Amino acid sequence: MRQDLDTLSAEMERELAARPFAVYRGHHRALENRPQVDWDVVKWPDFREFLNCAEKLGVKMLVFSHHKLTENLLDQARERLEGADLTREDYRDFDRTFKKLRGYAGFTSSLELSFDYETITYIFHISTPWYDELLDMIDELDDAIEHAAGPDGEAPMGGYFSQN
Repeated sequence: MRQDLDTLSAEMERELAARPFAVYRGHHRALENRPQVDWDVVKWPDFREFLNCAEKLGVKMLVFSHHKLTENLLDQARERLEGADLTREDYRDFDRTFKKLRGYAGFTSSLELSFDYETITYIFHISTPWYDELLDMIDELDDAIEHAAGPDGEAPMGGYFSQN
């Protein structure tokens, strides 16, 4: 069975329609440069509790972000692999994982509900394990690219990697 959040997304849509909130369909807000508090989805995974909290605070508008894994994101991540300073074994591991992740293209990879109250953004964020794995891989590749570039920011030998 594929791990995706399509069913949860549909549940969120139904629940939001039944509540008094205005729903703004926006982007993930976790990276915004403002104070924020993340909901503990491990201990309290039910998004309805997050919505109950927002209702009790008198929140009028929620931001709903729904992200699907795209071939474009996978292609961009794959391009990073070409410029990374990796051992042959690491390169093959990354390549294998990217091929596996292509099977999830088109599936919901992360969901986020958020609202602002006073000066703080409150966030309920959940993502699939395979999406978290992809993000971790992208971070590792970015680090390997930085390492390959060296202190002057230029890749040695143009950043080429032999796959032989």
